[in-house]
Amino acid sequence: MAPTVQDPDTYVKTIRASPPPGSPYSLAIPGSAREDRSGIYRHYQFVDKPLLQTIDPECLTSHDFFEKAARKRPNARCLGHRPWDPVTKTYGNYQWITYAETAERRKNFGVGLVELH
Repeated sequence: MAPTVQDPDTYVKTIRASPPPGSPYSLAIPGSAREDRSGIYRHYQFVDKPLLQTIDPECLTSHDFFEKAARKRPNARCLGHRPWDPVTKTYGNYQWITYAETAERRKNFGVGLVELH
């Protein structure tokens, strides 16, 4: 079983750290190379440890991550697009909706699907 993380924010900072100068970011797992293929490479911090399944034990799915982000930062930018202007044939500036707006749209979409049945 993969290890669990007690403090996700601190752990993220730890695994984002660069390896020591002159060291590679990934290393081959010893004994994983075959004649017809290279070895299996892993992040330098996970060569001899089990892979991490999740940084946050509360978040096991993309739905969980979205819900947590929407609660933690409802006014942060979530989804953006650049509208196309067919007259000038250029893209405009990004237009964003927040996590709260995205959550509301998702809820309304779900309600609409339920109403169809």
